[in-house]
Amino acid sequence: MFTILRIDAHATADRMPTEYAALAASGRTDVVLKQADAETPEQLVAAAQEADVLLTDCAMLTGAVLQQLPRCRAIIRYGVGYDTVDVATASKCGIAVVNVPDFCNEEVSNHVMMFLLAAAKKLKPLDALVRQGQWAQAKAMQRPMGSIHGETLGIIGCGNLGRSVAVKAHAFGMPVIGYSPHTPQPLLNAAGIRAVGFEELLQTADYISVNTSLNARTHHLIDRAALKQMKPSAVLINCARGTIVDEAALIEALQAHTIAGACLDVFETEPLPGTSPLCALDNVLLMPHDASYSDASFHLLKTRVIEEALRVCDGVL
Repeated sequence: MFTILRIDAHATADRMPTEYAALAASGRTDVVLKQADAETPEQLVAAAQEADVLLTDCAMLTGAVLQQLPRCRAIIRYGVGYDTVDVATASKCGIAVVNVPDFCNEEVSNHVMMFLLAAAKKLKPLDALVRQGQWAQAKAMQRPMGSIHGETLGIIGCGNLGRSVAVKAHAFGMPVIGYSPHTPQPLLNAAGIRAVGFEELLQTADYISVNTSLNARTHHLIDRAALKQMKPSAVLINCARGTIVDEAALIEALQAHTIAGACLDVFETEPLPGTSPLCALDNVLLMPHDASYSDASFHLLKTRVIEEALRVCDGVL
């Protein structure tokens, strides 16, 4: 009998109807699906002792935890990133680390474009003024306003998601440049992305979309020095991971108006505290880390997670 365990803080069975349905549809009688509410390292180790496969969203699976899970054969992340898993230690322990890299390309790239358009057209402040009956003030606030078409989008990280953003930006008539040292040139060409260096992207782009993964190299990639190189009229969009951007430095730049604005779906601390200075700024748009969400995308994600887990049980992974 194989055991698949969903392990996370506040993991409950009623959050897994799609997973249970996917397992039932497989007809497998040799696999059991369970859930465990665990958060501390001690709780994670205790809960996962009998699991062959772990399903996780936010649980921090450190090397110390993984070394105490001799039965575990694979960890499957709900999502694209796997920064919550010590991949190096997992490899040493013979534990496969699996993600679902393509379930939300369309949703996140749509979210990036929504952010871009909302910032460009000043949706948030103009809506507020109209609701307050301040029509003349809203008309006056329109200026300055760019035209979007002809303005340059810079993409940091041109993997599947970044290239999806590029294709949609072209539909709005935007030239697209990209910084993505490890992406093959033919893939950049196919998405209409002109490869540039990091500094050139910062200095050239009117909008910068962060779509890279989080690792030691990209942690605080957007720091004070990077922000100082951006145009005063530029807008930063982050739908990747919060700690790719030095949040304190970004707040300083937004408060000083050395950049025009920011659109953030992710933050260094989540949930974002209501006391964060970001919440008081009128040149930032904030969303609760939901760029990847739609009913359809999450149904696909949960189904794919079970499919991958069954492949592990079959020895395919």
